[in-house]
Amino acid sequence: MKELETLNLADIKTIQHTKNLELDQLLQLYKNSVFKSNLDKILNYKGHFNLKENTQPIFIKPRRIPYTLKTKVDEEIERLCKLGVITKVDHSEWGTPVVPVVKPNGSIRLCGDYKVTLNKVILDEQYPIPMIEDIFAEMNGDKLFCTLDITQAYLNMVMDDESAMLQTLSTHKGTYKVNRIMFSVKVAPCLWQRFMDRLLQGLEGVKCFFDDIIFQRHSCAR
Repeated sequence: MKELETLNLADIKTIQHTKNLELDQLLQLYKNSVFKSNLDKILNYKGHFNLKENTQPIFIKPRRIPYTLKTKVDEEIERLCKLGVITKVDHSEWGTPVVPVVKPNGSIRLCGDYKVTLNKVILDEQYPIPMIEDIFAEMNGDKLFCTLDITQAYLNMVMDDESAMLQTLSTHKGTYKVNRIMFSVKVAPCLWQRFMDRLLQGLEGVKCFFDDIIFQRHSCAR
């Protein structure tokens, strides 16, 4: 204890560590594919919504946006247009008012209030969501773990044209069909989980919980 009391933290200039060259090489090799942080899209796959019988279109006029958020909402709409996530349309029988959600970093996540439109008439997807407790139980005994977070997960899934129109957003700037699966659609978690489970099926030690892919190993192979 006496030695610790005399330690002067100001004298510590550097901390030596062993660099994992293999990891750095992997990060560099796949920096434009696996490890890039910008939004992309799933190729050769399109999601689809099923509606209840005799469903009639629902259009809700856009709601007022707080003045303090209007500029950020405008910027987010423009960003999503450039990425191809949404596309402005002249007419739509469906229209869901937008709900701007302020994230911890101050940016805006543009959601739709689908509980007043699409969620009332869309059929549920009967697909089981894994329980996190079961995933933890299967990890018991393993020593090495890695998690990968999928950037803006849902927005990577392209929807077919019919479903894109069903998700149309009504905004103060006009109506925009949503070309990707949108936050707040009640079946979005099931559609996403089902796709990921099929994609990763057969990979040993790999689990997925929505936008998190978990790798586990008992020991490191050499």
